[in-house]
Amino acid sequence: FFFFNDTATTEIYTEQIVGSVRCVQETDMKLCNQKEASYFDWSMAILMISATLIVAYGARQPLVQVPEEEGGGTQEVQAFHAIMFIVLGSTFLVLMYFFLQYIETGVTLFISFTSTVATTFIAYEIISSIPNRPNFFSKEHEIPVFGTISFEEIVSFILALCVVVWWYVTRNWILNNVIGVSIVLVMFRVIKLPNIKIATLLLCLAFVYDIFWVFGSTHIFGDSVMAYVATKLDVPIKIEMPHFKDEPIPRCSLVGLGDMVLPGILVAFAFRHDKILRTASYYFSGVFGYAVGIGLCGFILAFFGVAQPAMLYLVPCVPVSYTHLTLPTIYSVQISVVAVSLKKK
Repeated sequence: FFFFNDTATTEIYTEQIVGSVRCVQETDMKLCNQKEASYFDWSMAILMISATLIVAYGARQPLVQVPEEEGGGTQEVQAFHAIMFIVLGSTFLVLMYFFLQYIETGVTLFISFTSTVATTFIAYEIISSIPNRPNFFSKEHEIPVFGTISFEEIVSFILALCVVVWWYVTRNWILNNVIGVSIVLVMFRVIKLPNIKIATLLLCLAFVYDIFWVFGSTHIFGDSVMAYVATKLDVPIKIEMPHFKDEPIPRCSLVGLGDMVLPGILVAFAFRHDKILRTASYYFSGVFGYAVGIGLCGFILAFFGVAQPAMLYLVPCVPVSYTHLTLPTIYSVQISVVAVSLKKK
């Protein structure tokens, strides 16, 4: 989900065709902007605030523990994984750039399947947290192939499948956001970092990766590879909102999922670090840094009318937000994700 979306976004124009509205993606940018003229729209502010709230909430989520018999342990992300993420992401981008017309359907179906899994997970958590729900919801049933499944899990899957199928048919922006937020929250639950050095390495690599594939690739391929792929693939890899000002052509503001997850995992690590120190300084500093970074990106885009990759601002702002604290402490700590995983009350 983040290979071609962690810093690239697309400008969307909406036009009426045969009585239906479709989005035509054109330029590579993080928050929607019109090439001819830029103006501030409240949808930008709402999306930036929403992204900050999603990061603030997602960073506080407990990590999902993988049982040892399922090949789990903690499965912490190491430097090798961070490097391979960029290598595989670059490979994926190149393949999509040259062979998109042949694999677009397969990629869309794969992301739809993964979206169903993520949405099912979030729907299950919501249903299972409902107080005084009927006892039969927790009753388990033996289903061939799938094994023992509770009624809650069946209902969650049906709801998630309906959401994804409805999105696939209508491409409704609200359903797109429901799926996108579900994916982000699940990623916060499963991405586990042993220390902030790995998080910083991942962010720095993503920063270089984004700058190269958005701008540098034009000198090699004659076109922005990330812009090309991002504008051709219509999948729930971003949250979006139509502009309130629809004239002369309706448009949408966008924020990529990677722009929330990649900086957010650093904030999540800071939250777990705060749990050890029994404070909240690092967590709130990280959230503040994220808000400043995404806000600065939106301001530059609206004021100057020039496309701005969000990671260009988020990568410096989030780590720098910790400099007023005891920086050596958080950079030297090694946190066991098993020890600090939080349980829901």
